[in-house]
Amino acid sequence: MRPFVLFALAVCVVAAEPANTAPRPRLEIPRAITIPLVTAATDDPAWKAAALIPNLQPAYNLESQPVTFPATAVQALWTPEALFLRFIATDPELFTPLAKRDEDLYSGDVAEFFIDPVGDG
Repeated sequence: MRPFVLFALAVCVVAAEPANTAPRPRLEIPRAITIPLVTAATDDPAWKAAALIPNLQPAYNLESQPVTFPATAVQALWTPEALFLRFIATDPELFTPLAKRDEDLYSGDVAEFFIDPVGDG
């Protein structure tokens, strides 16, 4: 009986959310001809054909000051075994208040990927 109650509750929560009908951005990611090096070297030929998302800006600026460093870019490639994602970012003053393993990364400077395989946002 308990699993049914949890399922019914989950259905109610999902049904209560408004539909997100905004158009989704689309990125065609090419298949990697060669596997990128783990070093993410800038001269690695594997990344030459990668898809590019240019000019990403910080999601928020706590100090409300103009950003004075270059925008971040993301490159992407895939193989049947893996998805390869690479940040190209510059930050002259990295901030992290963390000192222990598995602490909350988002409390400092961080770049993250969130993958939505279902496409429901």
